[in-house]
Amino acid sequence: MRKYKDSRDDLRSYYGQISDLPTLTNYDDALMHYHKIKPLRGSEVRPMCIGEDGSQETRHRRKKHFTIDYRNEVVTCSVDDTPTIMFHKDGSIEIQYTGLPYRWGSSFRYYSNPTRICDFASHILDVGAQVIDGVVHLSFRKDYHLVVPYIPPPRYEDDGNTVICRLPGENERLKVRGKWRRLDLPAYEDRNPDYWWGYGWHCKGIWEEITQLNTTAPKVLRVNKEVATQARRTMRSLTKDCIRIAKLVNFDSKTLTQNADSREWDLMLKEGHDYSLAEIEKLFEDKREQLVPIIFGKANCYDVLTAAAIREAALDILKEMHKDYFVEINSPEGVKVSDPNRRYWARYCK
Repeated sequence: MRKYKDSRDDLRSYYGQISDLPTLTNYDDALMHYHKIKPLRGSEVRPMCIGEDGSQETRHRRKKHFTIDYRNEVVTCSVDDTPTIMFHKDGSIEIQYTGLPYRWGSSFRYYSNPTRICDFASHILDVGAQVIDGVVHLSFRKDYHLVVPYIPPPRYEDDGNTVICRLPGENERLKVRGKWRRLDLPAYEDRNPDYWWGYGWHCKGIWEEITQLNTTAPKVLRVNKEVATQARRTMRSLTKDCIRIAKLVNFDSKTLTQNADSREWDLMLKEGHDYSLAEIEKLFEDKREQLVPIIFGKANCYDVLTAAAIREAALDILKEMHKDYFVEINSPEGVKVSDPNRRYWARYCK
């Protein structure tokens, strides 16, 4: 007898509202679904959407952007001709998130759509999904979140025909193994027990013995406390001067920000250059007259111009200049990954 008792807390919300997608949680189910779907006339394309009774009507077969394929003992579910979920005969499941190319006029452009991947994976694998800071998370259990890495899209040459792409690396796909079972919950208000409608569609089952077979948790930036303490000293004098000036005009944001232009500061910074603490201190002293209104302009973005907002704005400028203010570490497995500090390294990644 199972010790664990199902409860409504096990119901995880689906991401989005894609309809008519089947729930496939293992290789056998996926292979059975593949053989059940007939290819479109004159092609090998098999649209995978079905009705509630398992039948395929014309409206389901028109959804050609969701397809299923079987090759080399791997069942592949694709979104817009891009492989997304792969069921292997050994019981493992691979999920990948790839940027998609599209044609704009006579040239190719690229976009990545994490919400679409979340939507698709939620319904196929019966998992919760979420996008946090552009990172796709799948929750196989309520407290267990795994990251699906982003794979850059294929690159097209200028002639628009030559495609340059590469196979994903070992840790560029989320690879898991586990067992899924349907939740044992009573009907609620005479509604379908498979879909608890209230805040959206909900998962029908729960994953047990889920195991991640590779490492996909990305690196995150965290404050390097030893360096941060020394770096803050370089801006202490400038911050105090800004607060004194603001007090003289009673924190009048209209007066203090009339000459502020953050673009001037962007032009002052050398692209990709990591400023040392000595360089930062000298720059703050030499460019103080231009910096003061820029700090007021940034501080005014915090709704109310206060001393705390001025300190925060000055600290933001410091973080953008000194790369060693942050240190890159591995994020823990199984938890939601949030990296709000990544934007401060944007100058070094162009």
